[in-house]
Amino acid sequence: TSTVSLTEALRTVPGVVAGNLFGGDDVRLSIRGSGARGGFGVRGVGMLLDGVPITEPDGQTRLDQLDLGAARSIEIVRGPGSAMYGGAASGGVVNVITKSGREMQGVSLRLTGGGFGFDSVNLRKMDLQAGGARGAFDALVQASYTDLAGMRVQNANTMQRANARLNWVRQVDGRPAPATHATRIGLDFSYSDLDMQIPGSLNDAGWRNEPWAADPLNVTGAYARREQRYRAGLRASQGLGDRFGSLDAFVFGTARTIDHPIFRVVDQNTHRVQGGLRHAIGFRAGSGDQAITTRLNTGLDVDRWYGDSRQWTNVAGAQGRSTPCVNDPVRNIRSLPCTNQYIVLPSVGLFSSADITRGRATLTAGARYDRVSYDIDDRIRPSQSVQQSFDQVSPRVALRYDLRPGTSVYTSVARGFEVPTNSELTASPDTLRGINTDLQPSSLVNYEIGARTLLANRVLFDAALYRTNVSGEFLSRTVVIPGVQFPRTVFENVGRSRRTGLEASATTFLGPRADLVTSYTLSDFVLTRFTGTEVGPDGRPVARDYAGNLLPGVPRHRGALELRLR
Repeated sequence: TSTVSLTEALRTVPGVVAGNLFGGDDVRLSIRGSGARGGFGVRGVGMLLDGVPITEPDGQTRLDQLDLGAARSIEIVRGPGSAMYGGAASGGVVNVITKSGREMQGVSLRLTGGGFGFDSVNLRKMDLQAGGARGAFDALVQASYTDLAGMRVQNANTMQRANARLNWVRQVDGRPAPATHATRIGLDFSYSDLDMQIPGSLNDAGWRNEPWAADPLNVTGAYARREQRYRAGLRASQGLGDRFGSLDAFVFGTARTIDHPIFRVVDQNTHRVQGGLRHAIGFRAGSGDQAITTRLNTGLDVDRWYGDSRQWTNVAGAQGRSTPCVNDPVRNIRSLPCTNQYIVLPSVGLFSSADITRGRATLTAGARYDRVSYDIDDRIRPSQSVQQSFDQVSPRVALRYDLRPGTSVYTSVARGFEVPTNSELTASPDTLRGINTDLQPSSLVNYEIGARTLLANRVLFDAALYRTNVSGEFLSRTVVIPGVQFPRTVFENVGRSRRTGLEASATTFLGPRADLVTSYTLSDFVLTRFTGTEVGPDGRPVARDYAGNLLPGVPRHRGALELRLR
């Protein structure tokens, strides 16, 4: 498997569009159109690392902490994963599962290089892994260094990562305890250091004439993002016996610093504390073909993201004059530079889901409640400090029927919602407001049918047809604000939109050493009710009806073909 970028790992998955905006570690990920609005980062898609959310409470994910060199497999859930993964993951969920020391014993060194021609090397990556197991313990240490230079000016990236994992499994007579009484404890630590230049966007004429050029403003301002992140946590699992099921828990803490020269030099120092509790239990009633098996999953997620933000004028990428703060003796704000904003984003999620199986049919029913709060303390304009909360219950019902071994059909109905990220909420088109109070969460209902089958023990085929009705879809637009030096990107809600899609994939086992993977996606995403504004010839805003237009940022047709040799 490739370890350079998540885009390469997901390129054959139908319904998933993954691309790099400015480099290998600036992935833009969209599942079934959700998150297509984002110019950077991942939105509307829940990202998990070994089942632990790395998506922040407001729905935004940065993938710098994710190194595929340590990954064993990737699980993908398309559509609202509301019952188990979070109602805010409206597009779907990506769960990256990492290796353990038992799976990777010994030392491994991998070197990767590439370029646009024989005269230069634009990609260098070194990946080192060392793992081992002894008795009840196993450990894995992984580190990587990536140096990537894009074709364009102002487009160099370096990334350093390190991961360590220590696991303990309770032993009975020298062997792991039975699953019903198993005890597992894991300690995780990760570090990442990203230094990425940002070349910016080009208009159509500029791209056709000089596709390797960068936005002149980005060059003079040395636009970049330099970010360091530390993450550590504890995972635990305990079997409670045949009658009481199993209990899983996790606690993680993250610290992050960002130096971000853009139209201003933004300096952020943030922290995150999160925890989760999961309980699973199974029941069986009756016998033979009339037996009914039930598995119940219940859980709780709590999350708190907090930190401060400071801003300076951008002087060729360096800090210039500090943004002034209000002299407020009550809040003890007197010195410069000061914290421009202090932000707290707490969230809580409760869920329960049941799988009921009788014969060949399985009914899944569940619901999740999510609440996300924004507590923004504006130190420049204290009167514009904001406290706001969004919440929703997201139910899901699905029915699967096994026609024969290896072949099944299913249908499902699910609800999801997506909250605006902190950066989108604070990008206000009004200079007198520190927050875009007009921006509200989007909500959707997804209807889906699908089938999976294994043909002649050689072709694994999967197809899905869905229809999603969305209220309040997010779209971005650039506005020019009088008195503000640079244009500003702000976000607004679309009245209604409709997403209709067809997804199909086939994996053909050609032989013991070759597989052929094909996939096709049809995405018919239409704005059904949306009135926006344009700037007319006289410079004044003009209302326009965009109903019937396609949702931007998502290809209508997408196909993939991959031959894998072992």
